[in-house]
Amino acid sequence: MKTTLATFGRALLAALLVPVLSAVFAACDVSSTDSVSGSVSNSAGESYDFTGTYYASPVGSALVTPEEAQSGEHITWLRLMQSGSSLQGYDSAKQSWSGKISSLSGETAQFSLKGRTSAGHAVDIVGSLSYNSGSASMNASWIEDSGSAASIYGYATVATNSSNVNTNNNVTNNVSTNEVYE
Repeated sequence: MKTTLATFGRALLAALLVPVLSAVFAACDVSSTDSVSGSVSNSAGESYDFTGTYYASPVGSALVTPEEAQSGEHITWLRLMQSGSSLQGYDSAKQSWSGKISSLSGETAQFSLKGRTSAGHAVDIVGSLSYNSGSASMNASWIEDSGSAASIYGYATVATNSSNVNTNNNVTNNVSTNEVYE
């Protein structure tokens, strides 16, 4: 009898959990790559999301130049993920990065990242991310705790910028500048 009650109890619990979990997951929007909380806005109300994988030009070459200024494995790409003003990242050498966007003026953001090289040296990356029609460029300084310094340049495809208010004064919520919802 105990086995039957236990089986019935588990079945009842599962039957109650399915609708609850379905309601929770139905409220999640996983198809959107752009959200108000995922971007930063300038004084004109334009929002920018610099999330993307930054590559050197040409693709496959080192992001950090001169290459000999970087200890450990040379990185060829850096993936940034933005949530508001917070930045998280990882690179081709399997290293993690964290930082923030400190300001946005026009289409250019000032940012900083902290991380380590694959050789274990602490690194500060400080510079700018500039938006230009669905792409972004990174122009920054690479400073290792060993005293080594270099430049880091990269390019990425990013989300189209958005505006919180359109020219007709209709409120929009994260709509790219070429779309209007009334």
